[in-house]
Amino acid sequence: MTNHMLFELQLISSIQQVATSSPLLIALVDFLARWLVLAFAVLAVFLVVSNRKKYRHAVLEAAWAGILALVLRIGLSNIIQRPRPFMMPQDVDLTFSRLIPFPVGSSFPSGHTAVVFAIAAAFAYANPRLGIAAFIVAFLVAFGRLAAGVHYPTDILGGIVVGLVSFWFVRFMHHQLRKRDIIKSAEIHKHE
Repeated sequence: MTNHMLFELQLISSIQQVATSSPLLIALVDFLARWLVLAFAVLAVFLVVSNRKKYRHAVLEAAWAGILALVLRIGLSNIIQRPRPFMMPQDVDLTFSRLIPFPVGSSFPSGHTAVVFAIAAAFAYANPRLGIAAFIVAFLVAFGRLAAGVHYPTDILGGIVVGLVSFWFVRFMHHQLRKRDIIKSAEIHKHE
């Protein structure tokens, strides 16, 4: 085991020592790691019913970016096959508490983190103040996954990168499609 991996495991173990010090903190980690992500669904519903085209469009881009982030996460996870922290060999003198049901599959990158950062970026693009709140929620979800012991810090960083790249790609493709549509429309409506 590399020193870097041992450092990551020690960091997770230290966070878990604090997180398991009270039932309230255990419940908080569970909420952050498993349920806070639903705040984005609730927010999306409010944005769609707000009847503002800009926000409905942000929800659509968030959905596409989230789907792309999930697809990229699955692909990378299948290629890299990194075991989750709680699956490490027993020769490591660290213990991890089961704060949430342990997910199956490999650890890198964090899928929850990738999806919430893709969605947060879409909301931030539509409204910077909304984006600040969305990124705070995204960071809390990512921290919850780390505190629950199901991801390494580098899994979280990888998830952030995958999420932001996914949103950037969706924005880029949207821009390319709009540009093509504008050119096509101009050619159709040419007056001679």
